[in-house]
Amino acid sequence: MPRPLVAIVGRPNVGKSTIFNALSRSRLAITDAEAGTTRDRILATVRRDGLVFDMVDTGGMGGEDLQGLDGSIESQIDLAVAEADLILMVTDIAAGRSPADDEVARRVRRSGKPVLLVANKADTAGAEKGLADFHALGMGDALAASALHRRGLDELLESVADALGEAAASDDVGEDEFRIAVCGRQNSGKSTLVNAWAQSERTIVSDVPGTTRDSVDVHIRRASSEGEAGEDLAFVAIDTAGLRRKRQGKEPVDFYSSLRTEAAINRADVVVLLIDAVQGPASADKGVSRRCIESAKPTIVVVNKWDLSGETSTDGYVKFLDSRLARMRFAPVIFISAKDGERVWDVARVAGELWREASRTCSTADVNRALREALERRSPPVSRHGPGKAYYATQVGTAPPRFAVFVNSPGRFDQTYRRYLAGAMADSLGFEEVPVKLMLRPRERSPNKKRSKAD
Repeated sequence: MPRPLVAIVGRPNVGKSTIFNALSRSRLAITDAEAGTTRDRILATVRRDGLVFDMVDTGGMGGEDLQGLDGSIESQIDLAVAEADLILMVTDIAAGRSPADDEVARRVRRSGKPVLLVANKADTAGAEKGLADFHALGMGDALAASALHRRGLDELLESVADALGEAAASDDVGEDEFRIAVCGRQNSGKSTLVNAWAQSERTIVSDVPGTTRDSVDVHIRRASSEGEAGEDLAFVAIDTAGLRRKRQGKEPVDFYSSLRTEAAINRADVVVLLIDAVQGPASADKGVSRRCIESAKPTIVVVNKWDLSGETSTDGYVKFLDSRLARMRFAPVIFISAKDGERVWDVARVAGELWREASRTCSTADVNRALREALERRSPPVSRHGPGKAYYATQVGTAPPRFAVFVNSPGRFDQTYRRYLAGAMADSLGFEEVPVKLMLRPRERSPNKKRSKAD
């Protein structure tokens, strides 16, 4: 049974995103004094004391967008309302009822969906006196809340639970669901790829760079009858804000969008680094690749708009990518046209394979065999303090695969040899396309054993 969906709507700048973040205990939605900051539908799952539901934040109804996206934003709001089981209509008690609130109320009433009216920004004592002004909206009694000061949120959740009933106790998230963060430079086609997976316009697609500002979670399920090779696919696609060079990201919203992208990479199981085939890798793409390497995230380099590139040889383009993204040579490369839907499901399928590979556990015997083979091929370096010695290894974690190698002194192993050892062990253990983390630890000695000069 799918989780119920609660949509947060209201005119611009009433604090919808602040309520969204407070209830979901996250910072998925960007909050800013600038009206129109939220454009896409931002999705999160709320879990509190047995209460489970999905919640979606939307852009401001009736807002004006300087980049001409108002029609797309309004379309996203309409989709959220149409899909919702319950609507939270948010108003600003400090500003009082406005004609824009009246228009939002009319649109919400036309949906025929159950509605809870929330009077946000009740930040000061006595603010509740303004509640009576909202009775004219025809939504019943408004609940005073201050998302900023976390006042009235427990009462709001209780009202949500009462409105949703038993449906709010269900949870359809299975162990087969993984997370794909779609990252890359602005206007590379990230939202188009996510929409191709979702087979609907779940995120706003525009030729205007920087359209997506938040990291948008879209739950996607594809039945085996539709999937290639009879394969079920269930994952969460995280559509991230387009990155640009640091000197261009001067606006506060751009700064927070960049932070959201980094957070999306951290919580993802697999990262898709989307490259514009016409433009080629940019400095922003190199930044994403560095973050993926630092966090040891399985990564797929996806070359989008291949049909527009004029290139004929994928082999030649792969060599070009290797020269620009040298440390990403372990990552598989897939050429697609997200706009035409070409090979988009190959990306999801390979992502699932990498996720399962990164979650694999190796036996201690296999890990130590891989260590011995690596040591035989290339001996540890000799420092001024003596030779490095590696004794044994064990796997200590998955996703990413993490291995502890016990040595005489970690300081005797330079970064070059550490990278070699990690790569050699990964290849031997079958992690050719999945990065691994290697941790060198000093071997514990028996208190009665004398230290040798070699150690």
